[in-house]
Amino acid sequence: MTKEEKVEWDQLYDRIEECDRDIAESTAMLTDRKNGRFRKFIEDDIAHEKHIRDMLVEAVGEPKDRRR
Repeated sequence: MTKEEKVEWDQLYDRIEECDRDIAESTAMLTDRKNGRFRKFIEDDIAHEKHIRDMLVEAVGEPKDRRR
């Protein structure tokens, strides 16, 4: 793997970790909000982040499995 490829892979792993953080934060927000419209927006955001995460993990694997 070239240095450039490693940088690209690291960016993908960083994005997976960002998805994990966003999903956790949004899930926590669900307990704080009662507004139906806002709740739907949060649920849609969680679903979107999970979809992105799933695609990235399918392509490069889980961040915990990466070699540093």
